[in-house]
Amino acid sequence: AVKMAEDLVEVVEKLQSRLSENQEPRKLLKTLKRLGELPITVDILVETGVGKTVNGLRKHSEVGETARNLVARWKKLVPQPVDRLSSGREGRPHGRGVGDGGRRKVRDPSPEQPPHREEEEEEE
Repeated sequence: AVKMAEDLVEVVEKLQSRLSENQEPRKLLKTLKRLGELPITVDILVETGVGKTVNGLRKHSEVGETARNLVARWKKLVPQPVDRLSSGREGRPHGRGVGDGGRRKVRDPSPEQPPHREEEEEEE
């Protein structure tokens, strides 16, 4: 499972660099769609900072809406405000698949998710 996560980070970073260099709307759209199909986790958002990259495209005339939807979806993965994410990770050194393999990666966010769902919806 850990291997999978590392590969995913690589894929995300490739797509991310494509977003920053390739400003042709049709290609941007394709890249955003690819990102939307990936099983992104909070860890990956923290590791790659791809959320910031996509966030930067929200005001784009043609792909802005897609970028906004993606950011909104990723926000739902995060049980706390984004700025606390980075400090949270240093606080628990075995957050990244140490010990019991990558299983806890998938498990981690789920217990906290349901209560946050309703609050998030009001933003939109």
